[in-house]
Amino acid sequence: MKIIILLFSLINFTQVSLASAKTFYFVVHPKNTEPAIELERAKNIILKKIKRWDSGNKIQVFLPDGSSFPHILKGVFNMDTFRWEEYWGEETLRTGMKPPLRLKSELSIIRNISKNKKAFGILSDTKFNIENNKKLKVVLKIEI
Repeated sequence: MKIIILLFSLINFTQVSLASAKTFYFVVHPKNTEPAIELERAKNIILKKIKRWDSGNKIQVFLPDGSSFPHILKGVFNMDTFRWEEYWGEETLRTGMKPPLRLKSELSIIRNISKNKKAFGILSDTKFNIENNKKLKVVLKIEI
């Protein structure tokens, strides 16, 4: 009986874990020549440790400002919103750099990236078919 309860608990835990997993797409303008990138490079772009593409163009970062933002912080940077704000407060004081622009909707991110060859952003595949969107190029895909 204990084995059955344990197995049932494991099955339910797995279902909850899978249901809460989110897929995030790191995207650029389709004419951006940047190839697929590694997660570490994506982190450094978002933290503005890397400020220019290999072509020399300055990178403009767009992040979602909704319910997916805490998931991105936890999954990508292992930090919460408080630590994010603390990091950028320190960076702003130390270097004058401002944090990446956070936009209210994923559609706003798509619009900005589709108009800006230097842009970089993160999207979740909730409403949009990101991988087949001709206005974007996926350079990294992760599940958190």
